[in-house]
Amino acid sequence: MSNSIDKKQKRFKKVDFEHKDLKMGDDGEKICLKYLNTLYQNEVTKYKDFFHPFDFYKVDDDGNTDMIFELKTRRCDINQYPSLCFGKSKIDFALEKRKKNPNLRIMFLWLLKDKQFYCWEYGDEKTDEFYYGEIANYKRNQKPSEAIFIKTEYIEQLPIIDYHKILSA
Repeated sequence: MSNSIDKKQKRFKKVDFEHKDLKMGDDGEKICLKYLNTLYQNEVTKYKDFFHPFDFYKVDDDGNTDMIFELKTRRCDINQYPSLCFGKSKIDFALEKRKKNPNLRIMFLWLLKDKQFYCWEYGDEKTDEFYYGEIANYKRNQKPSEAIFIKTEYIEQLPIIDYHKILSA
């Protein structure tokens, strides 16, 4: 009897953990969109498709996408690990987009525990700033997948924000 209770408790903990992660990511995206629009004069839009590889995009005066943004919201500090990562499929997608638009800027953002945004812009010449490896979320029973790891020394903190000001905008 207690064994089945233990299994239920583990399942509920897993669901609760995933729910907290999704909520944290969703909250981070809402704040990030407002933040980016303060930086780019309300020109940043969230992709409508929930499963789109990137979160936001910006268009130029001619209506062409000139920047794409991917946000990762994390419960760590910038110097807690030697690198921060995201799935390799993100960069693969972005590089395909760049073939059609060579001027496309590819931005990776992190909202970290200190409630500040950090950024790394992909560039073909920046090969010493990142490396490839594997990631997996074992709490979700995920299999390892290819990832790109950005060395934190190359990740820049964006201008400090006042959350109350951003959220009230």
